[in-house]
Amino acid sequence: MSIINQMQTYAQKNFEKHQRSFISLKQLKSLAKSTGQSLKALELLALRNKILPERYKRNLDIISLEEQLLLKESSVLLIGLGGLGGHCLDFLLRLGVGSILAVDGDKFEESNLNRQLLCTLGGLNKAKTDAALKHAKKINQAVDFKVINQFLDAGSMYEVMQSQPFDLVIDALGGLKNRMHLQQAATKAKLNVVTGAIAGFSGYISLVPFIAGEATINPAQFLGTSANIEDKIGTPAPTVAFAASLMLTFTQEALIKKKKNEALQAQYLIFDLKTQTLEKVKF
Repeated sequence: MSIINQMQTYAQKNFEKHQRSFISLKQLKSLAKSTGQSLKALELLALRNKILPERYKRNLDIISLEEQLLLKESSVLLIGLGGLGGHCLDFLLRLGVGSILAVDGDKFEESNLNRQLLCTLGGLNKAKTDAALKHAKKINQAVDFKVINQFLDAGSMYEVMQSQPFDLVIDALGGLKNRMHLQQAATKAKLNVVTGAIAGFSGYISLVPFIAGEATINPAQFLGTSANIEDKIGTPAPTVAFAASLMLTFTQEALIKKKKNEALQAQYLIFDLKTQTLEKVKF
């Protein structure tokens, strides 16, 4: 019996129970063991045959089965695995994005415990990339997840962006110092960027699409690139999680639209949790 026939047999049994064609993680793992196929390859095969892996059931009907396939076929470069980056990674894994490369050369320190999802007591003084690998294995093994334990400069940012065909870059860098370099590298690499910056209870989120011949705007252009404001007024956990949620909302939309060859528009948001305000910014 072919792999797809086995999937359809499983899906038919699940259809009788749920009135939708699902395949469970247990069933996918059984197929992976018997066929030697990766979980990612099997999820792709299932989705292409209108069978939804059950782990994504709660994405319906906000994300259609067809859009779930587009996410599974997408590739994201995540730069930074700290406060924003840790949450972004978690959301990408749960969303089902097919390929993720995460880059960070830092180690966890005690002051990270207040907000960084990947930071634990046992992980202090250890590489953030190591924690990311462990987290990914616990959440979604059907994602092709790799890491680079390295701090990037202007030159190496572009090199990494050119290392494989990414659909989007997530800028989750701490502070503003290197954000201008990242945006310049992304423009050179012709990549869309989702970026976020936070301080206190406030934050800034943007989707910066690459549009040939048009200038791009990013936080560093009007927030500056000097000392980290977050070090001065703090970064509480609710602000970090809220900002990352907005970043992944932009990411999800951008990935799906890119795969559909639909035009992307720049989006800029400023929020303040203390005053409970959210504003769109126009330039």
